[in-house]
Amino acid sequence: MEAPRVKRVLILHSFGRDFAPYNAVSSVFRTELARQSAAPIEFLEASLETVRFTESGSEIPIVDYLRVLIAGRPPALVVPFGAPAMNFLQRHRERLFPGVPILFSALDRRHLSDVSLGANATAVSVSLDLPGIVENILHVLPRTKTIAVVIGNSPLEKFWLTELRQELQPFTHRVQFTWLNELSFESMRKRVAALPPNSAIFYALLLVDAAGVPYEQEHALEILHTEAIAPIFGVLIASLATESSADRCIQLKK
Repeated sequence: MEAPRVKRVLILHSFGRDFAPYNAVSSVFRTELARQSAAPIEFLEASLETVRFTESGSEIPIVDYLRVLIAGRPPALVVPFGAPAMNFLQRHRERLFPGVPILFSALDRRHLSDVSLGANATAVSVSLDLPGIVENILHVLPRTKTIAVVIGNSPLEKFWLTELRQELQPFTHRVQFTWLNELSFESMRKRVAALPPNSAIFYALLLVDAAGVPYEQEHALEILHTEAIAPIFGVLIASLATESSADRCIQLKK
């Protein structure tokens, strides 16, 4: 009996293989696909680190690397994790993977509103409840008057800044939002350490600060939590932090 042919699956990471929370999604995906597949799976992984800084700069080195990686043995499936990887693949799909099935994953539905996935492609998306986070803050801390929003300055973060400003507009008569996107991380640290009474922190996303310095989410969150004088809330805190720091983040500071 002939052994099943090994199938190659290429995973494209937006920010690196170990970048939370995508690393958890990727791990579960690999495990489940290998478990459910009738044929052996060979996983290839590549990271598009440069998308932290720009989505319009030179991508030729990445394209050339991927062409070498799959030379002679094209993948049976390509899985981009995150919106930057999706955008990259949309620009280079025909050159790199003509006719190969694509599964876009780990991205918010907002990123799909103006995107045509094309033939032989589908997406598994989520929809983050941004107003729900503020509702949660005001439910837990009804005296909150100020919410400092931690968010960086990369292309992806600029997208989310626009979405946040729009979707949180209905709350502006109840609280004052302080946006930290134009600050360096050092300035963010000082700001969260000097917030007025009845403040809270909405930790949205921190990839690259306004000074152009990249940060790992877990490390940035740990530092801000240590120095902040207000409780921190966020969509991905439990995924970003270690178990102990996640426990601390949801506790109200005395």
